[in-house]
Amino acid sequence: MNLCGRTATCLELAVAPTSGRHQATIRLHPVGGEASAYLALSLDGRWVCTGRQRLTVLTGIDAALHFLRVLQIDDFRSGERAEDAAACDGSRHCLHLHVRKCLATCPLVARAPRDDAA
Repeated sequence: MNLCGRTATCLELAVAPTSGRHQATIRLHPVGGEASAYLALSLDGRWVCTGRQRLTVLTGIDAALHFLRVLQIDDFRSGERAEDAAACDGSRHCLHLHVRKCLATCPLVARAPRDDAA
């Protein structure tokens, strides 16, 4: 799947199961190399990104399942691997499951220099 083009936001993902327009197709995609534990989401073939067009990446299946549970999404499928997507390098919106069982910005990204810093 190409990372360019139309994207979906987390808000679209949140309302997809209840929108009534159609049955949304939500997929969970492995991101990066074969041993990578990073996952990204797509909605109807569009990558789920932030408002600034940064791909949302979840660190591990536990974080991904928690994210989907919070949005009350239980109907999703596995998607193809996104080899061309770098994970946790500061260019993505990377989230992990905190020890308090909440999603938080990945510590690796929090330490990386931000491109929007003045």
